[in-house]
Amino acid sequence: MITINGTAKTISDLDRAPQTRIVEAVLRKTLKISDPTNVDELSRALLLRYSKDALLIDREKKGLPFSVVADQIASTVVTTGNQAQILDAQRDLERVLKEIAEAPAYAEIGAEMRGWARAIRAASADGLNSARFALDPHQSDRALAARRTLGDYARVSRYAAALTTCDGAAFCRLAQCCDTIASLILVLMGDALSDAGVTRSSLIPRVPGSVLRERRDTVLNELRSLHRSAASSHSPEGWPRATVVLTQIYQQLETSDTADLRSLLDENYLSRQLDDLLDLVNNASPDGLKELGSVAMLSVRRFNRFIAVTTANVKPPSPPLARFTAALLLFVQGFAESAGGYRLPFLARSPLLVGQASITGGSDVPTLDLIRIALARSAAAEWIDCLCCSCEEDAAKKIILFTKVIYDLDRTIDLYSFGTDPNGKGDAEIRAGAFGALLEFAAPAIALGSPRFAMAINAVTTLAQPLLQWRTLLDADDDEDEEERRAKLMHDMLCLQLREETGSARLVSSITPICRRDLILAVMNGEGIADIIDKAQQAIVDTADIDKPDCPPVGVTIPADLETAVNWIADDEDGIRVEIINPDDHD
Repeated sequence: MITINGTAKTISDLDRAPQTRIVEAVLRKTLKISDPTNVDELSRALLLRYSKDALLIDREKKGLPFSVVADQIASTVVTTGNQAQILDAQRDLERVLKEIAEAPAYAEIGAEMRGWARAIRAASADGLNSARFALDPHQSDRALAARRTLGDYARVSRYAAALTTCDGAAFCRLAQCCDTIASLILVLMGDALSDAGVTRSSLIPRVPGSVLRERRDTVLNELRSLHRSAASSHSPEGWPRATVVLTQIYQQLETSDTADLRSLLDENYLSRQLDDLLDLVNNASPDGLKELGSVAMLSVRRFNRFIAVTTANVKPPSPPLARFTAALLLFVQGFAESAGGYRLPFLARSPLLVGQASITGGSDVPTLDLIRIALARSAAAEWIDCLCCSCEEDAAKKIILFTKVIYDLDRTIDLYSFGTDPNGKGDAEIRAGAFGALLEFAAPAIALGSPRFAMAINAVTTLAQPLLQWRTLLDADDDEDEEERRAKLMHDMLCLQLREETGSARLVSSITPICRRDLILAVMNGEGIADIIDKAQQAIVDTADIDKPDCPPVGVTIPADLETAVNWIADDEDGIRVEIINPDDHD
């Protein structure tokens, strides 16, 4: 207890220095404790972390010679199922990469294959190591990036196998190895979240704590700037914008049922609110994540309410207020979509075990759809392994299209795995619906004229029925603006796919025999994938009853000068707005 002005207060009642909070955050993250000021909890964590030293200290307490270490009992190394699969997958990958590097048939592309081998090994190692720490947003992002890289190499390898004149078995095996490791990365991430006891009430930040701390500092700096501008009698334009806006804000808060929001204009109080959230973020334990999930959404609602009230009727618009609210929105954004990942344990473990040990409330419909899509992807991989080395030209075209289907199913799994909408109509599921439209038009092209390929693609589409219901995702209860927004999300997703396939065609054509290069270019550009993407885009815009937009250009648009940018903002009646995150969408 500390006495201040005759009042007894605890340390937690006082504003702690930023340095103290940083040290506490390091202790929470390193020792996995919830309260660094609790001496007993801190001592237990230290003894657990430094177990060898703890043994010596315990011997010293008992009066025994602490320099003598007890004989260690020989331990048996136990290899779990996932560990055994990882070792087998890594050995298979090395074997295939060595085979391709030493095969005389690939001597002319030896340099390219050595580059592939280096990139694949790096992605494999990075993805498997990072996936074990999926609670850390930075490690989770690295694992997903490695999975995407391995998926790209698997797809290109199958393209090359289809065009390497009946000698593409090595490329087929390379694709299988990349697929296996990419799937193991997702399984390890699900294991990590399941071991941590992640539930739907857990909130997993998608932004590292260090980045959130920088955003917190920006919020406080902009609040100081707002008050400083109001206190100053001079401004660049000669108008007291900050003074006017603060007057309007205080009047609006006092005359409405939002007087509690005035405290957010106090730097010390706002700093404590932001720091409390950061403390919970840095406590990356199962209980800490659940505690964060139960607290953060209420805080986010309050911040959003403050932004909505303070920006609703402020005239004229104030640059200092715009900077402050934009910084606060950026901080809040770190807690958006943070419930994503609760579906991953269902891919890593038996639904029976996950349902009893990790997930509360049972599985929702999107989770069941995710499991069915994962089964469809497994079926597609089994069939492509049987069909991968067909020599006929028509078969090669179908293999390329089938490979595209497998790649799209992988991307769908990634999107569904981190979706948060319990009804399956969030932006992640809507973007995944674009791949359902692709599958709808790719399936007939694959099945045409070939009973074997027809049997294969029918097996896939039967399991992927939830994905083929993509049109229901565009239904927004007669809200035309929302339907148009969803359609554009799907349309733009397919624009990205078109660009990726164009780049893949150039890469594959550089490592395949010259007599087959026209085939890959034809399938990619005119007769196959590009045509299917165009049909899917047209079906999407027809369903939403909107005009088909052009694919957005790639690049950074820089105005010619400041006046051009100002005129563009002035001509836009609504100005530039950032939507407030609705926590109800992520409960």
